[in-house]
Amino acid sequence: MVMWILLGITVLIAIFVFASTLGDGYYGRDWGGAFGFGFVTLILGSLATTLVCAILSAAPFDYPQDEARTTSQELRALTTSSELHGQTYLLGGYIDEDPVFRYIRAEGDGMVLRSVSADDSIVYEGDYEPRIDTITTTWGNPWLYPFTFENDTYEFYVPEGSVSGDISVTP
Repeated sequence: MVMWILLGITVLIAIFVFASTLGDGYYGRDWGGAFGFGFVTLILGSLATTLVCAILSAAPFDYPQDEARTTSQELRALTTSSELHGQTYLLGGYIDEDPVFRYIRAEGDGMVLRSVSADDSIVYEGDYEPRIDTITTTWGNPWLYPFTFENDTYEFYVPEGSVSGDISVTP
């Protein structure tokens, strides 16, 4: 909201500068000078607005700006040709040199194979029912930003010894 107010004030100032420099000169109206001053005012005002919003967003305000939402989904066992005995619930490896985890979960009447970045994941091995918890964190102050940001992190809860690290997919 603050950002929109400051941008509105900047545009009004730019229009005022444009109108005030568009007076009658010796050869008529000075359109080039008016556009030049208006453009410079708009650029400088936009930079000032960005600076003010950056300073305000770094200040320790007590605005409710973080929200975390967790969804849990049951994992299904995978079958691989590895020498790992028992059920595998999570495959670790690389896709295009990016570390990923692949898993199967129920969706509707069928099952779907998904992959998530290993950098955004935590794996817990122990006496757990196999599941994935997706934690979606939303942040961004509506008074300062015109939009919010979302970030997903993943927590895998799998039985001990049910993680395999043998996939590699490259183009």
